[in-house]
Amino acid sequence: HRSIQEIILAYCARMYKKNQDLKVLEEIEISFERYLSDTLSKEDFEKMKVLADHAEAFLKHGNFLHHKIQTRIKAELGKIYFYLGNFLKAKKNLHESFDSLNTHDPKNFSELAPVLACLGMVYRELGDFQKAQSLLMQSLEIYKTHLVKDYLGITQILGYLSTIYRELGNFEEAKEYLNKS
Repeated sequence: HRSIQEIILAYCARMYKKNQDLKVLEEIEISFERYLSDTLSKEDFEKMKVLADHAEAFLKHGNFLHHKIQTRIKAELGKIYFYLGNFLKAKKNLHESFDSLNTHDPKNFSELAPVLACLGMVYRELGDFQKAQSLLMQSLEIYKTHLVKDYLGITQILGYLSTIYRELGNFEEAKEYLNKS
């Protein structure tokens, strides 16, 4: 297993240095990111545990990775850590993904909104309800302004905000957001 990884890494390094066939590297990156995303959508926790280590190893070779793919993998890894209950690692990866998106692709609303939403839920789990509320409101604003047809995303954010308001003791606001969802 490790020897195969070393062989593939050596091969990729040679390709990268020679600046040849970078399309193959991009396809590997895209396939891995899709696999992470698919695992998350299926909520396959056993696979998530294994993939977290693989994603960490994958990201260690950032000099080979396109920054867009690196950003997406960090977002997926942050979500995986959220699902696995490792909120500090989730926070780190989601912040790095958000910062990269904000710097390199600030109009990529379809990626920004879910990252902000998950980051908001991470802060909720860490007990910072004010920060969670702020991030979720930013996410909701993106959904309402730029992703108006993503009804599932909007509904999820409204439900999350209801939970935050309940945690803050604002039951009327919680009820209002729950009804909107």
